[in-house]
Amino acid sequence: MELYHLIKICRHHVCLFDLKDALPPANSGQRFQSPFTVPVHKVPNLCLAKWNVHHIIRIFFPALYSEERKPHLSQDEQRKFYEFGLRPAIQRIDPAQMAEWPVMYDDKMFCARGQSRTFSMQTKVTIDWMSQYLGEYIRDALESNGLDWGMGLVFLHQIRGIKNATTHSHTDAAAEESLVKFLKKNLLISPEADGYDELLQSGKWWIDVGVEVASDQE
Repeated sequence: MELYHLIKICRHHVCLFDLKDALPPANSGQRFQSPFTVPVHKVPNLCLAKWNVHHIIRIFFPALYSEERKPHLSQDEQRKFYEFGLRPAIQRIDPAQMAEWPVMYDDKMFCARGQSRTFSMQTKVTIDWMSQYLGEYIRDALESNGLDWGMGLVFLHQIRGIKNATTHSHTDAAAEESLVKFLKKNLLISPEADGYDELLQSGKWWIDVGVEVASDQE
């Protein structure tokens, strides 16, 4: 005789990834003449912004990719990005902020280094409307300064560590309801949205979904 016992099955949205040209999307200009595919974690990138606990914005530079190099930007590449890309873009958007942005990358790193030789980065607050121009202006600044590897840069919005906040039953309806609720909470879709169609128009999203199976029986 076969014995049966109840098991509990639930799902979680473990993390979300959004890959786009800008914040939100903008025309990124010239692309590679010979497309190729490479795992995203191997593309040279740096962390541009973090907020709350779960959100990270990374910038990826496909033009810097090669099989021989690591994905981390060198100190010289980070310096050029700050001095000839990021800072000029911020200055173009909001000149009034520039007193808080050191001219030289080395000066900024010096200010961030504490007595213990560890780094404590400052928080920069920006206005919402600025984000839609930032990607385009960074590309323009890098290109005008002769840094062609700025062309084709893309942004990756990572939302991590959300498992316990998105638990739902394993039905399709529950999965969609949980996802829409989470997207609204994180301001990724409008509060009035019935679904996530508008999200699909703003970039290319990937969702890591986990399934948990539990039983009270030993």
